[in-house]
Order: sequence, then C-alpha cells, then structure tokens
Amino acid sequence: MKNMRWYFLVAIIGLMVTFPLSSANASSADWPKAISIAAARVGTVNYTLSAGMAELITKEMHIKAVPEPSSVGGKTLHLLNDKKVEFAVSACDQAYDATRGIGLYKKYGKMNARLMWMGSETPFAMVSHGDLGLRSVSELRGKRIMGIYPGNMSFTLVMDLFLKAEGMTRKDVTDISFTGWRQGATAVQEKRVAAFIHPFPSEGMAGWIKQISMDFPVRMFGISEEKVDSLAKEYSFLKKTKLKAKYYGDILYNQDLVTVGNIVSWFCRSDLPDDFVYAVMKTTFDNLDKLYPLHKFVRDYTDNPLAPFDVPMHPGVIKYWKEKGRWTQALQQRQDRLLKELGVSR
Repeated sequence: MKNMRWYFLVAIIGLMVTFPLSSANASSADWPKAISIAAARVGTVNYTLSAGMAELITKEMHIKAVPEPSSVGGKTLHLLNDKKVEFAVSACDQAYDATRGIGLYKKYGKMNARLMWMGSETPFAMVSHGDLGLRSVSELRGKRIMGIYPGNMSFTLVMDLFLKAEGMTRKDVTDISFTGWRQGATAVQEKRVAAFIHPFPSEGMAGWIKQISMDFPVRMFGISEEKVDSLAKEYSFLKKTKLKAKYYGDILYNQDLVTVGNIVSWFCRSDLPDDFVYAVMKTTFDNLDKLYPLHKFVRDYTDNPLAPFDVPMHPGVIKYWKEKGRWTQALQQRQDRLLKELGVSR
C-alpha cells in the first residue's frame, strides 16, 4: 500500500511536468493584484476593446482589471510612465517620441513604454467650408488654419507632415491653437479660419461631421496620393488609408480621400514581469472570439499585431508570439535594432 502511494505521487508529478498549468491561469507572487488599462473616451473602439480585455483578465487571471477613459493624445503614456496604469492605448507617433525622449517628450526623458501589439490607423483630413472650394493642403498657403491641438500631439505632427508634403512649413500659414472639433467647426462656419485638422474613424462617418454639415456646407481634403505614399514610406508609424465617399458624399467631393492615418496601438510598462505580460497576451489573443462581438471594428485593432513597429516589444509579448510560431528572425532583428537604438536590454 505504501509503495502504491509513492507510485501515485510520482505519477502526479510526472503529469504536472508533462502538462504544466497554463501561464494565463497561474499567478505569480510578483504579479500586480489589480491593473488599469488607460484608453480613449468611453464609446470608442479602443476603450471598448480595453474594457473587454479587463473583463477577460479579471475572469481568467483572477486579477482585478479596469479600463480608464483618458486620452490617446499623450496622457496615457504619462500615466504608464508614472506607474499609475499597467497598460495604455497610444498613437504610435507619440510612443515613438516618448520612448526616445525626443520632440514634445524631450523634457521628460525616455519614457517607460513597450509595445504589446500594433493596432489600427486613424485617418486625418482637413475640414473646411464648402464655399471656399478648397481641395488640397497646398491651397492653405497664406491662410489662417487650426493645426495645433495641445490635447493630442498627433494633430500637430500630422499637420506638420501635411505641410511638409506640400513644401511648406507653419511659416507659410497662420496657425491657431484649438481645443477640438467644436471650436474648429465654429471658426470654419464663421470663416475665421480656412480649415482645421482632425482624425476620423477608418470606417463609417464621424457623427460630429454629420451634425455640423446640417449647419453649413462642409468639405474635407488632404494631400495627393503620391505624397501620402511618400509620407507612409518615410514614417512607419503612419499608414496609407482612405476616407470613403460612400459615407461622406459631397463632403469628400463624392470621391474617396486617400490620406495618412497614425496607428493606435497597445503598450505596457517594461518593468512588468515577463510571465505576467505573456499571460495577458494569451488571455487576450486566445479569446478574440469573445472580444469581436463587442464592437464591429475590434478586428481592425487585433488582426495585424506584428505590423512593422518602432517601439521594442515587451519580452512577455515575444514569448507569446514564439509560442504561436509567428516570431520570425526578421522581427527579432527589428527588436534588437530598436533596443540598441534606445540603449536598453529589454
């Protein structure tokens, strides 16, 4: 009888070695007891996806997780860097500057952010009064515009790139800071400015555009497709995309508008335990079928997670993709180059 107990114990240990507990369900002493995911405002697809992630993490990993509505205009990266949240949604152009401590992030130094996965693009365009008949950024030379939005640094960046594509700088326009579409729309309607810049959903029509088009004729425009191609080639955090005439009609002069979009992605702190981040990735990507029904555009934010990236991935993320057989030598070379560029080991 005693020998049988030993055989039984050895058999159990053997099974545990052969079939280890899932990392997504096994907790570790150094894992956080509760986590937050900083996302955009309630109602946006990335907030909805973050809320779905939080529910899965709470249920599957037994760690309290909550989404925090914030802003992808740069605030989320500060929350991440200040260890007020563990995960954050951010525009890739901002994360590029933040992890290098350059541009508008220069005064903060290199910020603590690592990529989890690449998301979807947010197209940008100029909004103008139909009476002006503007069709290109080049026609803004010498005019008053609104191209600086302190609440979201991507506005400023894309405006700079639009002007650059046309061989212009801000010296060629009179640029006025603004606080969002309401202020911009009022200024355009009253013809105090020729146009303002704004991002749009990649599919469907922005509700606020429909709203203001009832008050005055609205038109949207950007730069030529050739110049869009040039920008997308030069800046990998931008993607060639389009706004569709089937949604906007006269507002787009009844033609699709090819433009650039800044890619919005998911990030985490580099100091989070590798096995914890791996578990979060596994919990999320192994359960996408539970997240798709939450919003019709969830697929846009999860279908191309290994697109070309400019911020190093967290080691826990890499472990997950290796397990799935999707981590390639080319991806590792890109990762190594970025780590060397940032002067870090992880």
